Amino acid sequence: MPASLLTRRSIVAIHGIGAHPDDSWCKNVGTKDMPRWVNWLVEENMLPELAPNARIMRYGYQSHWFGEAVMRQRTSTVAQRLLSALKRERKALLDARAHEDDWPGIFISTTGLIFFGTPFRGAGGMSQAEMLAAARSEYHDDNIQPEILRILEPEDEFLQDLVDQFGKTRRNANKTRVACFYKLKSSNVGRIVGGKDRTRFVVSESSGCLDLSDETSKHSLSRTHFNMNKFGSPTEEDFEIVGDAAQSTVEAAHGLVLARRRIVFSLSGVSKTEQFVAREEELVQIDQVLRSGNGCQTVTLHGLGGIGKTQLAIAYAVRHRADFSAIFWFNIKDRDSVKRSFARAARRIATNCLSSGLGGLDEEKDLDKVVEAVKRWLDQATNTRWLMVFDNYDNPKLSGVTNPTAVDLHRFLPEAYHGSVLIATRLAAVKLGLQIPIQKLDNLADSVQILSSSSGRAITAQDAGAAALAKELDGLPLALATAGAYLSKVATSIKDYLRLYKASWLRLLQKSPGLESYEDRALYTTWQLSLDHIKQRNELSARLLELWAYFDNQDLWFELLKGCSDAPEWLSQLTEDELEFTDAIRLNGVYSDMQQDATNLF
Repeated sequence: MPASLLTRRSIVAIHGIGAHPDDSWCKNVGTKDMPRWVNWLVEENMLPELAPNARIMRYGYQSHWFGEAVMRQRTSTVAQRLLSALKRERKALLDARAHEDDWPGIFISTTGLIFFGTPFRGAGGMSQAEMLAAARSEYHDDNIQPEILRILEPEDEFLQDLVDQFGKTRRNANKTRVACFYKLKSSNVGRIVGGKDRTRFVVSESSGCLDLSDETSKHSLSRTHFNMNKFGSPTEEDFEIVGDAAQSTVEAAHGLVLARRRIVFSLSGVSKTEQFVAREEELVQIDQVLRSGNGCQTVTLHGLGGIGKTQLAIAYAVRHRADFSAIFWFNIKDRDSVKRSFARAARRIATNCLSSGLGGLDEEKDLDKVVEAVKRWLDQATNTRWLMVFDNYDNPKLSGVTNPTAVDLHRFLPEAYHGSVLIATRLAAVKLGLQIPIQKLDNLADSVQILSSSSGRAITAQDAGAAALAKELDGLPLALATAGAYLSKVATSIKDYLRLYKASWLRLLQKSPGLESYEDRALYTTWQLSLDHIKQRNELSARLLELWAYFDNQDLWFELLKGCSDAPEWLSQLTEDELEFTDAIRLNGVYSDMQQDATNLF
């Protein structure tokens, strides 16, 4: 019962040796003269009702071993043809596990198996010799194919090996659910071939049931071997028994596939702060997009350096780690960093998913091959519930901007239309998926909470000094955490810190302890990085921003600066043309918290 998370669950019904592909699942609820056939696989109030939205398929193959339609084939041949059919459907079992590269995704997405009278330890009733003798009494040897019957012999080595190999798969975690059904009535085995009646048990309970385990069950049906998989009504007691097993198997499918693909959650190497205050509105926005609908969903967080984008992404990953089968963190500040992040992802996949094929990669020799291998793993049709977080995407490749060091994020995204991507960047110009601007904290209590947790002091919003400092730092998380780090190392009062800050903020920040949660970034280096990016693109924009630092946070407009007397040459050049001025202003807006209103005030 392969379950594809890309589309929906699939159920494949496979008939037995010598059975008709269509008749196997049909029961005549009419009369011999006026038959009315019910196929419980397609009858709306039967299996489709128990497995809503499932794709129910029947696999038919030529299984005659005698007569004019005889096929000369082995059981392994039938299995290979079945796997090929499943692959064509974009979706047995042991071959798929042993040859994962040839049959990708089939073993890992098979979550349930239901067996009707399957002779795991051989069939009784008639021996192979008896069946062959009966067949030869009516058909020429050219119309008899005995090879496929050998697997029914109780002592057959191939059959025993097949069962043993399947048993080994039951040792794994998140094992496939198995339900075995055996019959309580004897069957007229003489009807298989020849006209002589022989009423016997074809497959005993011991042969028709695998050893019980926590995910293997057995059930009896008041039927013969030849009608145990034929049902005419949803109210038949035997169908209700089968229906319960089928329904529970279907309901468990999604969770099993997710668990098998799950990579142990880790944020090793990612700097997490203990001072994060919950941005509930933004967390809800992110989740509504990343876990809604089909296809690949993307969210871009953009805002000032130190505004809390990385910590918000971490908070989302931690909160929703159970909702994704794998979460990978990529530092995309430059090409080398992101490739190294892919190498770490490859090691995690290889450790947690042995069949991934990523264990033999030589990351020191060719990181590009590692990147492509991880992308192929993420592309797999049954691997859809992953989350990729790209942090520090502050030097992106943008249209119309020439920068040889710029990073093209699209080169590192899988091709498949599934999965989730979360991006953190300073640039509003990165327009991928839903853009969520991360603003300064507007709740005074949140700002004071950061001061309290980072300083180790019991501070509340009712503390006048703390409230004044929080307002002075204007809701910028990095500035608040930096102030708290300083206060945690000295006995200075908050009131005295605020006085020192106003007197010489730069010297104070340079003497503040480093923040592990912000790697090597202090407040001034964070802003310097943004300024450097602006200078690379437009020197006049950078000059304007440096001038602007001397103004209060009030409106600024073109006419205010155009009429300046004795203006420096760069400012005169900037204000010669309003379009040039507007372009310079907008570039600053890309890297800062500056906003433009409807009247062109900035």
